[in-house]
Amino acid sequence: MKVKRSTSIRIAVIVIAFAAVILWLAQSRGEVRVTFAGLSPNDSRLVSFTITNTFKTAVVYFMEGEEEAGGIWSRNRFWYTNYTGQVMGRDIETFHMRVDTTKRWRFFVVYGHTWSTSSLDAIRARFARYASDHNWTRLSQWLKPPSRFTRVPGPQMLGNDLSPPRDP
Repeated sequence: MKVKRSTSIRIAVIVIAFAAVILWLAQSRGEVRVTFAGLSPNDSRLVSFTITNTFKTAVVYFMEGEEEAGGIWSRNRFWYTNYTGQVMGRDIETFHMRVDTTKRWRFFVVYGHTWSTSSLDAIRARFARYASDHNWTRLSQWLKPPSRFTRVPGPQMLGNDLSPPRDP
């Protein structure tokens, strides 16, 4: 009787653990997409984009942009890099950008699940900086914590409209 009960408890624990792993994996699947939503009807320099979060959990993000000059993408010429936000799980956020250029430009949404870092990552970053300051390049790269953020490209634009495809 005692053996039968302990076997049943072990099986129940294994089934619960397996279900927890399946649920955790289901929550961690998703993606972030950026699409062009059009122009503002009131101001043709305001371009609208939507960020779609298909994860079950919220994501935080910031913007990085680049402008093309002479066939080279330059990040330091972009005018809209300080925007940050949060998109709740399985939700969409629409935002507007003022476009004052007629050149080709693009932006990236850099997202993660939290702004804060773990204490282990902070310690690793501190040691990596120390190694880098002493020109221990391999050790510095090995100690550097992995990036928790993913970079997703938005559409390429030409002025305030979608950029036509380029000929190869």
